[in-house]
Amino acid sequence: MPDIRRVTITLRRPVGDGDPGAVELGHYLVADDTVTLTDSEGEPLRRGTTARRGEAATWSRKLRPEEDAGHAARDLLWAKWRSAKGRSDFNRPLRFSSAGIV
Repeated sequence: MPDIRRVTITLRRPVGDGDPGAVELGHYLVADDTVTLTDSEGEPLRRGTTARRGEAATWSRKLRPEEDAGHAARDLLWAKWRSAKGRSDFNRPLRFSSAGIV
């Protein structure tokens, strides 16, 4: 069985005491110069179905020349996160420092 690797992306940095920030954790496999996002058991994550064959598409892509597999996995995880988000964070809470005006 191929080696399942972990990858994380930082969604939001910590802003102060008691704020851990936010990250997204993912898993991936590398086989035949192709990086594929998987679950923790190594099962490829489904992206939808292809119109031509009715097969399940996965979150995967070929490695570019001299590209690191971890970099490709982070790019795929960002793309997956953006597609799943499906809405704007325009009305998110804004966190300001309590340092005051200097």
